[in-house]
Parts: sequence; C-alpha cells; structure tokens
Amino acid sequence: FYAFNAVMFSGLDQRIDNHSVQFSYARRMTGRLSFQVAGGPSAIVYKSSLAGPSSVASWTASSALKYQYRRLGMGLNYNHSVTGGSGILAGAETDLFSGSLNHAVNKAWEGVISSGYSKNHALQQTMPNASSVSPQSWFASVQVSRHFVRYGSLYIVYSASGQSSLESLCTLPACRVSSFSSTVSIGYNWGLRPIVLE
Repeated sequence: FYAFNAVMFSGLDQRIDNHSVQFSYARRMTGRLSFQVAGGPSAIVYKSSLAGPSSVASWTASSALKYQYRRLGMGLNYNHSVTGGSGILAGAETDLFSGSLNHAVNKAWEGVISSGYSKNHALQQTMPNASSVSPQSWFASVQVSRHFVRYGSLYIVYSASGQSSLESLCTLPACRVSSFSSTVSIGYNWGLRPIVLE
C-alpha cells in the first residue's frame, strides 16, 4: 500500500512531505496468535531545509503480534516512521514500541493496561545539531470500563508519561530536568444501534 504524510508547523516554513510504499504480510499462526509485518522504502521531501539534501531516501516499517484467548487479549507493536517530533522537535525519525493487555471480567466490566516507549531522532534538515539530539519518552495507562447498555459504557483512565531531559536542545536549567505528568479521565461512550443497509 501507498501512504502520504505531510507535517506542517505553525510559524515555520519547514514542511515535511513523506511518500512511502509498504509491503505487508500477515499470518494467523494459531487460532489465538496472529502476526503482521510491513515495510518498504520512503521518500522524504523537505521544504526550506536548514542543512543536508532536500530529498532523502529512507525506510518505514511496522509490526504487530496479537494474542486472544477467551476474554484475555494481548498485543505488541513496533513502528518506524517520520513523525512530527512529539511536540519537541521540528520533525523526527521515530521508533515506537508499545504493548497492551485487556481483560473482560464479564459482559459488564473490562480492564485495559497499555504502555509504550519512543525514541525520536532529530532531522538534520530541520535542526542544526541534529546528530546529538534524540529525546526519549514513555507512557502508560490503566483503564476500567463498565458497560451499562449494549452501545454505551462508562470509563475511568489513569495515564502517566515521561520525557528525557532536553539538555541538548537548550541551556536553560529547566531543560536539564526529565519531565513527568499524569492525568485522570472519566467519560462515557455512547453509540447508536448500527444501521444496516441492504
């Protein structure tokens, strides 16, 4: 399959266009375990690059391993691609690892635990000292859901995330400190009965 991704930044001319072609292969190894992998070449085009070539040949890849046994489900994922830089950099080449575990206690209650880790490599075309900049970040969340009706559920989520110090980006004292944040969310998902078109 072919994918196009455009990354634009407010107040900056450093737009990034990414064209990629991936070949995907999936296999159900057992009745409960499945595997999928995709990868291929990508062409990255930089507008108003600061350094280096304005067009770069690179690669992109993703994979997923899923296991499902009755009411228990697990998943592991990996992705390599050009991203917006996680709010830190003007674009980055990112490696993201993530995993999840979900368990339906019964028809009404369900719990989900997920976590992930990413490493963002700065791009030479958008940052002068790109070779020394590679911020790392992580996240984790726990969610409990209660289904009241067939198409609605109440949920509560606790999320935590952290980020390595940005000492390589600036000289301010605050940049030398690794950040940590956490949030609690409560919400209700409500949906309509599916409409069947024949």
